[in-house]
Amino acid sequence: NGPESTDVAVCILDTGVTQAHPLLAPALDAADVHVYDPGWPGGDTRGHGTNMAGAALYGDLMPLLAGNGAVSLTHVLESVKVLPDVGENEPRLYGAITRESIGRVEVQEPDRRRAFCMAVTSDFENDRGRPSSWSAAIDQTSFGDGTTQRLVLISAGNIREGLSKANYPARNETEPIENP
Repeated sequence: NGPESTDVAVCILDTGVTQAHPLLAPALDAADVHVYDPGWPGGDTRGHGTNMAGAALYGDLMPLLAGNGAVSLTHVLESVKVLPDVGENEPRLYGAITRESIGRVEVQEPDRRRAFCMAVTSDFENDRGRPSSWSAAIDQTSFGDGTTQRLVLISAGNIREGLSKANYPARNETEPIENP
């Protein structure tokens, strides 16, 4: 069953989410599935956004799979596909794409409390933690003039090459966090 209330959401900004996924469908209404570019097809052909939605909805599945009780969902999901299925967005537009995508779900459900979860990063303008136009756009969107504040959670630790379980934690100490 879906959550009792739709007042709280986690909005996934990623490759889209497969709304019909049997574990996600109870918490992801078709009206809450968006795409940045109206010319893009819906859904998630890459799987990353769907995986992130599962983690955001259920957390660690191990205790749930080991148990035999009902699972209570505490929030709904929303999704905005910010990455195309083929090719990539213009890097200089990443901030504008993020801002517009956040605005899109807020127009749909303006009174819903939500956390935005973005597991999308880039090595474009990656200058060892210095601010970028994308990070500035997210800062402005998150805090703005102080009247409207948003919680935006952004992934870190995206190491793209030479990754192994043994060196992952230590490499996060020495590798720069990607943009934004």
